[in-house]
Amino acid sequence: MFEPSVKVSVIVPVYKVEDYLVPCLDSILNQLFRDIEILLIDDGSPDKCGVICDEYAKKDNRVKVVHQPNSGVTAARRRGVEIARGEFIFFVDADDTLPVNSIQALYDFACRNSLDIAMGAYVEIDETGKRGREVHYLEGVYSGEVFLNELLKGASGVPWGNLYRTTLFDSKVLDLTPEIRRSEDFIMKTRLALRANLIGGTPEVIYYYLQRATSVVHTFKSSFEYEKMYNELLFRAIKERGLYEKLEPICIDYMLSCLRRVLTDRFNPRDPWLIEIREAMRRLKFPMKKRCFLFLYTNSIARYFIRCMHHYHVKDRGMAIGRGIRNMFRVF
Repeated sequence: MFEPSVKVSVIVPVYKVEDYLVPCLDSILNQLFRDIEILLIDDGSPDKCGVICDEYAKKDNRVKVVHQPNSGVTAARRRGVEIARGEFIFFVDADDTLPVNSIQALYDFACRNSLDIAMGAYVEIDETGKRGREVHYLEGVYSGEVFLNELLKGASGVPWGNLYRTTLFDSKVLDLTPEIRRSEDFIMKTRLALRANLIGGTPEVIYYYLQRATSVVHTFKSSFEYEKMYNELLFRAIKERGLYEKLEPICIDYMLSCLRRVLTDRFNPRDPWLIEIREAMRRLKFPMKKRCFLFLYTNSIARYFIRCMHHYHVKDRGMAIGRGIRNMFRVF
């Protein structure tokens, strides 16, 4: 039986953020809520991050540092969860910062409503410190299944700025292959929603999210094979829970949104995954607009024109399309 010895374990994966780490750690140490431990997981960072982490551990006995070979952000979070002693877990990315009352506000909100997951709003910040948009989750209190519905419909799946009851984490929640490099947070949050009883959102701003042009979110290029692998992992836990049939229309909609990210990628139009989606859309009587999208997506002629519009400058598109039309007539 897990017996927490602190109220909140703050887990910070650290990798190549030397210029941002000090403000992040200061914002955590300055929290009004004091009953915390701070677990810094140095994921084999090649810069001075490891040294900075060790210096903070000497300054404050609430800080604990783990140095490990580079294994990715999910592995770093998993290591933090393994050693966490808190009633709740709070993830922070090492280039972001917190308002001074973040953890206090979320902890009070979670306790008042007996929540397994408590979420707050966040503000986007650019590298000059300028505030951008303010993003809110669903507000109020929801069952895990209702929240899962909203996640698949487009509610934010970011891992940070949330409190998670530590007992939600089992060996499967953070069990992902290293190949999953984008949106792994969404898979984690989906699996946690399946295990949670009550999930709540407060309008209070809990987190300052730094927008960096070099982050994985902005530099990762997806592919058809990646989206196929990602969706298989995402929906595996839902199928194991026996909820897939109930949620199938929302799941298929989510797959279509993933396909839109890779409109110009090359793939086999008769891939079993695409055939499965097409058959499900027909069986579930999806609107014609969405069925037409999948038809055009897998139609070789339509895809040629999509690639032309994507890859060529405006002045070259006409020539490329002309070549395509001439080739079509040669075939016929």
